[in-house]
Amino acid sequence: MEQNVLISSDIDTLTTEILILKQQTAQHIIEIGKRLIAVKEKLPHGEWGKWLEEKVDFSYRQAARFMQVANEFSNVPTLAGLSASKVYALLDLPREDREEFIQSNPVDEMTTRELQQTVKEKNEALKKLKATEQELQREKDHSKTLSESYNRLEGVNKKHYEKSEQLRKELEDLKTQLAEAQASGNSDLVEQLQGKLEKTDNDLANSNKRIEELERQLKEKPIETTAVEVIEKVPDEVQRELDELREKAKQNNNTAVLKYSVYFDSLVKGFQNLLSALTDIKESDPEAHGRYKKATLGLIEKMTERI
Repeated sequence: MEQNVLISSDIDTLTTEILILKQQTAQHIIEIGKRLIAVKEKLPHGEWGKWLEEKVDFSYRQAARFMQVANEFSNVPTLAGLSASKVYALLDLPREDREEFIQSNPVDEMTTRELQQTVKEKNEALKKLKATEQELQREKDHSKTLSESYNRLEGVNKKHYEKSEQLRKELEDLKTQLAEAQASGNSDLVEQLQGKLEKTDNDLANSNKRIEELERQLKEKPIETTAVEVIEKVPDEVQRELDELREKAKQNNNTAVLKYSVYFDSLVKGFQNLLSALTDIKESDPEAHGRYKKATLGLIEKMTERI
């Protein structure tokens, strides 16, 4: 548990303490940083740089590093015995990953060079993992866009069905009116109704043609492939093994395994969404469901062969 050290309010006392701590081991970086923060808060505006140079012989950069360590590591007791160079190396890690890194690696047993290299590899792994996650997000967004496009297509098709139904009713009504006009001998009305009838008939034909095109797009036949059994859930023993591998990957900074973990999770979630979509298709279009299911099973078989 961290012990709260009383920081003096007197600048001269703080200056003396900093100079004493400066001559000792780097485990006092945090204490120096705390006192630098306290001094900076008390000095008049514009005096900070002058005080650093004249009183404690620190550059702006050195002081900033000390204060950063004090702000970001004050709750990490394991830093107490580390050298200054190791503490600075740890600063290069994202703040949210440092504590886990310190707990997962023998930082106190490493040389500074080894620690710097491990931190570098960790950052590279995190960078690649972030890039992978961004790529997966783009793929998800793309899938979402496709799904939205499909839904819009269905919506347009529904509107055309409604329009066609309305045109059919208008057509029947016009035919009735035309028959009545012909029976009454009203030639002007007959001519007018014949024009409307022709236009409505053309509109109906165009609407039906559009419906056929939309249905073709919605029910386009997928590639035929051979079916295999589908695994709908990751077996418990496989899940446990994956969890163990992920934990080892975190400790060893194994980029390839980290990427695999991200891709695997995405694959499982994507497959669950695929099953849900197949269920919806089965309810709305049983005939199309058979084709899509067969294509899905075939894809799984091809994936199995590749593995």
